[in-house]
Amino acid sequence: MGLEISNTIVRIADLVTYKDPPVIDGLIATNVVFTGPAVLAILEGSIEFQGDTNVAGSFEGIFWPQEEGRTVLTGAIGLSNARFESCSFTGIGFAVSAKNAHQFASLINIT
Repeated sequence: MGLEISNTIVRIADLVTYKDPPVIDGLIATNVVFTGPAVLAILEGSIEFQGDTNVAGSFEGIFWPQEEGRTVLTGAIGLSNARFESCSFTGIGFAVSAKNAHQFASLINIT
């Protein structure tokens, strides 16, 4: 993987590893509070949530449903090959396919 961070507060946009399009790839985070504003687009590769993962907001506010096969999301940060353990997200939404939003929600605590 790539960057490993722990026990800190970080603005998620500061972790972008590729600039055009903006992507965070290979992140391993433990006990990190991520702040926005941002929308993360879940890309190919594995995204793992371990322990308690808390996302501030409501289901309708957190999830930005996307049509199947959509390949362009201007302004969003792509997320690929990442592992989050006991992390929190504030001011961050997730662009996921409409059919996967409920499955994704089952992996996190919406607070």
